Amino acid sequence: MPQAFDKHISAFHSSGDFKEKELHSGKFFTEAKDFVFGRPATLVNAMNTFDFMNHELTHTSYAHRLPPTFIEQGRHWANYHEDGVFSDKDMGGTGNIARRTLLRSIISSLQARRLRWRSLATEMIEDDESLRGISDYASAIAIEPRRGSLPDNRDFLRFKFKNSTTEEEFRTLPCTCSTTRATSR
Repeated sequence: MPQAFDKHISAFHSSGDFKEKELHSGKFFTEAKDFVFGRPATLVNAMNTFDFMNHELTHTSYAHRLPPTFIEQGRHWANYHEDGVFSDKDMGGTGNIARRTLLRSIISSLQARRLRWRSLATEMIEDDESLRGISDYASAIAIEPRRGSLPDNRDFLRFKFKNSTTEEEFRTLPCTCSTTRATSR
């Protein structure tokens, strides 16, 4: 698999679209060299360039040195690069290995139960006011496909939330909305 993935990345980096984006991003990465202190500032290394600048912006007085829109541009080029590396036109392609691995368990759990998503979101927010509004920086929600212990051996989803760095652990969200058993067609 590593050889196939390396081949996939090489094909992406040598594609016409990547070469075009490399030209468009050239000015940004040339200027970014002054802010990444010897690290490679290239489209191939876009994620590391963005990650370094974003980390420094968050944790140091670096913000005063960055030109306007630099973080946004860095995020844009990092998103472009990572999407190209971790995606594939073919759903069964090498670039989609992470998605295919993750999605299999989620999809099977969702197929086992039909969730009423609107009532789910509304109910979770009503039960936990900290979910209302814009989440803090670095917040995350995890949707875990689970299987109950015997004798109630059924599939379900567990929702967990971590509000930024203010919470040390993910906390399980109360979720009692109704679900219906999926029927076969």
